[in-house]
Amino acid sequence: MNNLQKLFQREQKLVIPYLLAGYPDIQTSKEAIDIALSLCPAIELGVAFSDPIADGPTLQKAHLKALSNGANLSLTLEIAKEAKAKHPQSSIILMTYLNPIHKLGFSNFTKRAFGAGIDALLIPDLPAEESAPLLRACKEEGISLILLASLSTKEERLKRICELSDPFVYLVSIYGTTGSKEPNLEELREVLLKAKELCQKPIALGFGIKTSHQAKEALKLTNLIVIGTSLALSLSESLKRFESALKELLL
Repeated sequence: MNNLQKLFQREQKLVIPYLLAGYPDIQTSKEAIDIALSLCPAIELGVAFSDPIADGPTLQKAHLKALSNGANLSLTLEIAKEAKAKHPQSSIILMTYLNPIHKLGFSNFTKRAFGAGIDALLIPDLPAEESAPLLRACKEEGISLILLASLSTKEERLKRICELSDPFVYLVSIYGTTGSKEPNLEELREVLLKAKELCQKPIALGFGIKTSHQAKEALKLTNLIVIGTSLALSLSESLKRFESALKELLL
């Protein structure tokens, strides 16, 4: 059982910050990861990619900046390994797109991810229907695979996602890319009520939550939220601003 699975044995409210490795520069990103893991039991760590189709304008620019700094999958795994050595009880969810994984080969990739201390994978462009080969490779290394559902996911497909996703399901809280709009909390409440009837696993909300007020309202609906765009904006200003913004979200 990995750290993330152990974490979800406990009922608690969690805010998971998303950080992109190599942004705004490699050293600052390492320091931000250290701050985040000092404050939170889990983080989502992004791999810089040239075509981040799930990400909105802010994170698209961040990906380009990270790539220009030399960030890639190998460097991200090195950064994760370094962070995990310093925070061994924390959980790291690696967020990447499928192409870099496919290029390495699923088994080779999951072995490297395990060696870097990765607890779980989140791959926005991997549909549940095509997840079996990677899921097998993940199980061999004890790594969780988290799958995404949307506001418009049909019941039968949501059931299948719930069966496969571990240890929680990631529900995209808006129609669109990360940080592109605010979530409709009333609509989310209705969707979550139905989803919880179909799924016995925790459900995370992400993609549209930016402010501390939105975070507090979202945590009334579910126990887990992921926040990325607003933290990337604060990190572009300074580490101090990033730390302050993260602490505000955790209040």
